[in-house]
Amino acid sequence: MKIEVILVTFGIKALNEDENYIEKPEVEAYLKSPRWEWQKSQRSILCGITHYFRNDPGSEEGLGASDKLFKDGTILGCLIDSWISKDGKRWEGTLEIFDDLDEYSDEQKSQILQLLRLLKHGVSVPVSCCIFGDWSDDDGKLIFLDTVQGVDFTLQPAFFGSGVIPETIEK
Repeated sequence: MKIEVILVTFGIKALNEDENYIEKPEVEAYLKSPRWEWQKSQRSILCGITHYFRNDPGSEEGLGASDKLFKDGTILGCLIDSWISKDGKRWEGTLEIFDDLDEYSDEQKSQILQLLRLLKHGVSVPVSCCIFGDWSDDDGKLIFLDTVQGVDFTLQPAFFGSGVIPETIEK
């Protein structure tokens, strides 16, 4: 199953205390970079249910900031493409959802079925990107986008308006 999402609306401040924001030129540069091409070809920008396992690496020694997602979370897809919207106001992308339910644990299956049910009914489930880059200390603007580590479904996205584009959902 493939769905399109709004990753970021340019110039909108994040709903965090730093009020970070992203502008189009930094995303355009990233989308032209060898890093993006490599990540895209490797399908390595994973999609999880919630940001919890990215934001809480725990106290396990040797566990990287997002490794807890790989160890304990529910990975249900990956970002397979992204682009600047035709009107130039948003960064959008396509997520491939791995809906092969027989390959998940019962707990994971329950979470995925809940998400699939919401999508089936046209709910624009919010998403949030995990972005690594350099941010301005003065105003929170992204100066350099180094990499996108993942895109997760969450009810608390960093950027207002980020989420599934309902009309792209395969019914």
